[in-house]
Amino acid sequence: MNEDIVLMLTGWKELKRHLDEIPNRDFMDMTVCYLIAQESWEDDGEAGLDLRTLLDRDLKNRNISNMEELYQSALKNTEELFPAEISLVTDGMYCITNDQHTFGATAMMYPDKLKSVSELIGSDMYVVPSSIHEVICIAPEAVDPADIYDYIQYSNKEYLAPKDVLSSSLYYYEASQQCLTIAYSENSFS
Repeated sequence: MNEDIVLMLTGWKELKRHLDEIPNRDFMDMTVCYLIAQESWEDDGEAGLDLRTLLDRDLKNRNISNMEELYQSALKNTEELFPAEISLVTDGMYCITNDQHTFGATAMMYPDKLKSVSELIGSDMYVVPSSIHEVICIAPEAVDPADIYDYIQYSNKEYLAPKDVLSSSLYYYEASQQCLTIAYSENSFS
């Protein structure tokens, strides 16, 4: 019944003002929201998807009460509707997004995607939140994490619209533990 509900990973601060009206959950220092994907038709006759935010009233209309089941179902739906795409950027650097390149950062939440990239890199890795549309995974020996953190801050302010900012943190994926943690954040320097 809820095969049309998908996930969106965001860090948009403006959205946080409305979280009491929108079903959500935390993922690290980001927010997972739910969208309803409805088939639409383009002017050229091609099928597409319209996405609208799932609201609390939608939960009631759909008789959804178990938020963990909603999350697991939406994660599965998202992976099926928006398959992950992993591409090589340069040696030791990979991009994770989805085949639509829209809300593609959510693909890092798909089971085993971070593990797959760490296997390609051959080690642990830093995960850079480029935008809500993609994340970049980098071998730790290839970068200075403080420089990457500074780049994230600069890029978020200079290149991204506020609604496209995923996070101001730098993440670290430990392959042996299959664990994602925050390596650097605003709190790291207070």
